[in-house]
Amino acid sequence: MKNILFSAALLVIALLIACDSKEKEQNTEVSENEIVAKDSTVSGNTLTDEQIEKIKEFHATFTDVYAFTLEETLTNFQGEANVDSEIDVWMHMADAYKNYINSQPDSLGLDTKKEAYKLILLRSMMSDEETLQNAKLKILSTEQAKEVLTHYSQEPDRLDDFTSN
Repeated sequence: MKNILFSAALLVIALLIACDSKEKEQNTEVSENEIVAKDSTVSGNTLTDEQIEKIKEFHATFTDVYAFTLEETLTNFQGEANVDSEIDVWMHMADAYKNYINSQPDSLGLDTKKEAYKLILLRSMMSDEETLQNAKLKILSTEQAKEVLTHYSQEPDRLDDFTSN
């Protein structure tokens, strides 16, 4: 769990720092995949059918905004010490994302969805306040970002918890 969330945090940081040009975004995606590959060591865990179904469910929710294939995601989860806990975090993130998207009166553009996803990902590791301080909002206003965060109510899995193990 800690590897995936730590890798996801690195992914968000890389995405927030990246330039807006298409070429640099493509280079960032390669770097993100390399980060996950380096940080996720497959420990030989076998995922249960139930775990695989849950991973498929949240992966489908994030398909437009998540840079990893289903196969990469499954492989990354196999390297987790506490797979069920990590899946639980991602399921809560998917619920928050769907609730936010469904609460909007108009359909949202891809850039808005990506920013909402990044906010929820950050929020899974930080408080609302820390998330707003660390998010480099480009599309959403602060008020809109606060609305996104109202859809995620779980306690954060803090990044400093990951580095202590």
